[in-house]
Amino acid sequence: MRSVHMGEDSSDFVHDVSGDYSIELGTCPDNSNSPRGSSEETDCVCNAGSAGPDGGECILCEAGSYTPHRGITVCALCPAGTHSTVDASTSVSDCAPCGAYSSSPNGSAAATACTCNAGYTESGGACEPCSQNSYKDSQGDGACSACGVGRMTAGTGALDVSQCVCAAGYYKNGGSCASCPANSWCEGGVQLSCPSGATSPLGSDAITDCTCSDGGAATEDGCRTNQCSTGQYWNSSQCQACPAGKWCRADTLQPCPLNSTSEANSGSISACACDVGHYSGGTSSCVACVAGHFCSGGVLQSCPGESTSPALSRDISDCSCNAGYSGS
Repeated sequence: MRSVHMGEDSSDFVHDVSGDYSIELGTCPDNSNSPRGSSEETDCVCNAGSAGPDGGECILCEAGSYTPHRGITVCALCPAGTHSTVDASTSVSDCAPCGAYSSSPNGSAAATACTCNAGYTESGGACEPCSQNSYKDSQGDGACSACGVGRMTAGTGALDVSQCVCAAGYYKNGGSCASCPANSWCEGGVQLSCPSGATSPLGSDAITDCTCSDGGAATEDGCRTNQCSTGQYWNSSQCQACPAGKWCRADTLQPCPLNSTSEANSGSISACACDVGHYSGGTSSCVACVAGHFCSGGVLQSCPGESTSPALSRDISDCSCNAGYSGS
C-alpha cells in the first residue's frame, strides 16, 4: 500500500491501495489534523485547545483548562489562584488571577471560585482583613469570628484563634480569659498577686491598682510609702534603672515575654516588642512567623496574593511571587 498526502497539514489522509491503484481518502476526527505524508489515522493529532489520543476523539478543553499546542492527550488545568471562562483555550494566559487576598482550586472555571484567604472576609466584592479582635482560620467568603469576652488581637487579619490573647485586666484560665480576681492584677494574660497588705478591685490591670492599707504605694516587696518611678525597680535597698529585656513599674522588675525584648528603663509590658520574624501568639510569648506570612511589629501579616515567604520572615520584601507569577 502506497501513502499519498494531498498538501500541507490537513484534516484528511489518503491511501493508494496496491493492485488496482484505487485511492482511499480518510478524514481526521473532529478537532484534529495530520501532517504532510500521513497514511494512518493515528497520524491525526488533536489541535491546540483540545485533547485526546492520536487518531481518536479530540475533546475541546472546558473552561478552566487549556492545551497550548497540538498532540496533547489531556487538557492542563488552570493553576490554583486563577480562573478561566474560555472554552477550547490554547494558552495559560486565559487563566486570570484571583483578586488580592483570595485564591481558587486548580481548574477553576469562574471568578466565583476565588474565595478569601484565611484572615480575610468578603466585603463589597473584595477581600478585607478581619477587624481587630476577630479572626478567620479557613478559606472562604464567610465572616470573621469574634475573639470573645476579655480577648483581643494585636492587629487586623488574624488567621487563628491563637492570636486572640487576653486583654489587660484578664488572665488566661484554661482555654478562656477570665476577669482578674480581687487583690491581684493581670497583664499579658498573667495573674499576679498584690503584695502582702495591699488590695485591688476586680479587673485590675496594673500593680498600681493594688493599694496599701496605709495609703502607700504597693510593690511586690510589700507596702512602702516611697515608690520608684516608672521604668525603675526596688532592689531591696534602693530604686534602680530597669535593664533592657525587662519592664519595671511600681517598684517591680518583670521579664519580657519569650522571643521579645525591650529597651532599658521600660515601664510597661507593652514596651516589650516581639523579636523580628515573630508575632504575638495565643500565650504571653511571641511565636515564630509562619511560612507565607511576614511579621513586623509583632503582627502576623499574610503575603500578597500568589506569593509566599519562608518561616521567620520579617518584612513584605521577603514575600516572593509563586511560580508562574511576577510582580513587585
